[in-house]
Amino acid sequence: MAISLYDASIRAFLQTLGAIDGFLGKGLAHCRENGVDPEELVEARIFPDMHPLRFQIQNVFIFSVGAIEAIKNGEMRRPSERPQQNYAELQALVAEARKKLEHVTPDEINAREGAEVVQEARDTKRHFTAEAQLGANPPLASAQQGFLEAFHVESRIHDPHLERWRAQPQ
Repeated sequence: MAISLYDASIRAFLQTLGAIDGFLGKGLAHCRENGVDPEELVEARIFPDMHPLRFQIQNVFIFSVGAIEAIKNGEMRRPSERPQQNYAELQALVAEARKKLEHVTPDEINAREGAEVVQEARDTKRHFTAEAQLGANPPLASAQQGFLEAFHVESRIHDPHLERWRAQPQ
């Protein structure tokens, strides 16, 4: 049975964005209940060689909404700079991603099957089909790989050992 581009991307992105929204809410509640400033988590890293939470959340937006926009217009560019967003703004970014993706129709995405997408990063251009851009064609490709990698942090945002976050060098 074939899977549609819509099912391989939008449905998966929305499910994960819902989970992200949930754990950011739980993280905020944990901070309030324990007297922790949630802004301390924004630039926190679980491990020194890992990007901070802010970067992780921004990547989710880039590799979901950005990937879908790339499928539609044939070009994906990653931002050269990232804003310094606070915890509430990161929550709003997730809500914005959900809202944008909820308005994408199956026909919009499925009609782009086989379309070329050019991904630019630094001085490199890579050419993909829409399927490869969305990871609907093995091996797991650009958008889903970036989206999923961004979210290995999920299990740790509401870690009972939150002090580890604050103890890591920035």
